[in-house]
Amino acid sequence: LGLLDQILASALRNRLLGALRIDGPATASELARRFDESSGATSYHLRQLARYGFVEDDGEQPSRRERRWRASHARACR
Repeated sequence: LGLLDQILASALRNRLLGALRIDGPATASELARRFDESSGATSYHLRQLARYGFVEDDGEQPSRRERRWRASHARACR
């Protein structure tokens, strides 16, 4: 598998990225509730997606407590 395939091999990562692309910015906790996952799992996968440029911090952070994420649309879609 290539790097792109390895990064997106996780079904949860694909769902997270799809949700951010379609529905816009969200926190790890919001996405965890939506997909019935732990916030720790969604947070981990969002950080992995950010590491490779698929997601980034949203410009509007309503709280210092939780990071809001958005899809990096500059990154080519699969």
